[in-house]
Formats: sequence, structure tokens, C-alpha cells
Amino acid sequence: MKSLNYLGAASAMALLCMSSAAISGEQSSDQQAIGYRIGLAFAGVHNTLGGLGIESSGGVKVADTRPTVMFDGTLGYDFAANWGIQGDLQAAALGRPDVADGDRTNAYGHGAVHLYHRTDSFLVGALGGLGIHDDRGDSNREMNYWFAGAEGKLLTGWGSVFAQAGYLDSYDRYDEGTREAPFARLGINYFLNDNWSVKLDGAYAGGKKWTDDLPNRIFDFNVESEIRPETWPVSLFARYEFTQISYHALDSDQYRYGENFHTLMVGLKFRSGATLREADRAPGSLDLPSFGKWVAFNANEVE
Repeated sequence: MKSLNYLGAASAMALLCMSSAAISGEQSSDQQAIGYRIGLAFAGVHNTLGGLGIESSGGVKVADTRPTVMFDGTLGYDFAANWGIQGDLQAAALGRPDVADGDRTNAYGHGAVHLYHRTDSFLVGALGGLGIHDDRGDSNREMNYWFAGAEGKLLTGWGSVFAQAGYLDSYDRYDEGTREAPFARLGINYFLNDNWSVKLDGAYAGGKKWTDDLPNRIFDFNVESEIRPETWPVSLFARYEFTQISYHALDSDQYRYGENFHTLMVGLKFRSGATLREADRAPGSLDLPSFGKWVAFNANEVE
């Protein structure tokens, strides 16, 4: 229960910051002052036993697929001309895999805040947040993570280009999760028309694992297509995510140990804005890498 307080504190922080931002300030008539995104997805997370340049860590006995439910929500507010704030909530609950020691990711989630400056053509800002994860295994007393960084978004005639970079750290009883990790993410959101987009992004994180500070590495790649039928109040989306988490057992060891995770999800998104293109330019449109997965899967499925 102590871990739940961290997520509650992060959520309260986001809401408090957004409430306090509601101060007087002129807003351009052609800019939307408030925006939101609410997403619900059903997914299958499939793990392989090593492969693609790494040896299996032995954390998971067999290749299997876990049913997963994911929630993502944002609320953005432009509190003054060209200045805004956004709060995020994200959570995932996973089915149980067959693991070697009874250790497994049961759930993860985080709360985050973005503070940004934006114009009609670009956005720059800072981000930060707190998260928790639970494994119901050998280290479930207190498992949390936090992150901070900078971000930017360039709006073009065909869509947008976005980038984020920063620092991710975590705490658990045995230092199994991703710790002291710089990260970077780069992506594009391309619009085939006003209500149909294709999004591609890739991310990398470094850092350490275990009390021995073994060199850690994470690769993460996503492709997503989202479409909103003309008469529908919601959009439909499908996404594939590839995540590889690995580490060097010894600095002199030629092998890397870890696992590959393939996530396929389908779901619904409720967005502000008359079209998806308009929503991409509105408050509440920013998102984050899969921080919870990077930390929790490293602490539990990767041994």
C-alpha cells in the first residue's frame, strides 16, 4: 500500500499544478486552451527467450503471451499565451507468466507533469514524474521509479516530429530494475489525412542493474496507426511495440543477457479536437516512453 501513495502523490501533483496554472492571461483566439486524451487498450505481451543478439537471462522459463489492459489519460491547459501545462496518468495490469522464481510483473503505472512553451510551429518543455510497479514476488515491499527530462515537438504540414531526452532511476529491494539511466526518444507522426495518422518512434536507455552496477541497455521501437471515422466521437488505434532489455554479466563478458518483448495492442482514444490533426496540435497531446515497462520488466522478467 505504501507504493500506491507514490502514484497518488504524483497524480495530486499533476492536478494541483494544473489548477494553480488557471491564472489570468490572454489566449489566442485560434488556439485551443484545454485539451485531453483518454485511451484504453487491450494487449498481448509476448516474450521470447533471448535472441536478436542476446542470451536469455533465465528470468522467464518459456516463451509465452500475457493478456494486458492499459489505460492512458492526459489533461493539458494553456494558462497563458504560448505557455501550458499537462498532467498524465498511465497504468497497466498484466496476466501471469511462467517465471523461474515466482517473480513477475503484475502492474505498473505513473503520474507525470509537462511544462511547455509552444507556438504555431513548435513546442519545447520539461517533463517529470513518479511511478510504481508491483510483482507480488520477492521484492514487493517498495518498488518505484522516477524520471525527468526535456522534450520538443516540431509541427509540419504533414504532421509532427517529436523528441525527448532525460534521466530515469528506480528503487527496489535488490536493485533489479533500471537505474541511473539516461534515455532518448525520437519519432514522427504522419497524417494520411486529417483523421488518419501513422506514428513511428524509437528510444534508447542505458543505466545499471543489480548492486554490481552491471551495464544496462534498452531498445524500444513503436509503430501505431490511429483512425477516427467521420461520425464517431472516438478513434481506433492499433500499435506494435518491440522492447529489448539486456545487460552485461561482466564488463569482459562478450555476451549480453536479457529478453525481448513484443506487445500488440488495440484500443480506443477519446480526444479533444474536431480532427486527429487538430488534436495533435492541441494541449494534452504529449506522451511518454514506456518507462513502467523498462523498469518493471527489468526488475522481474529479466534476471
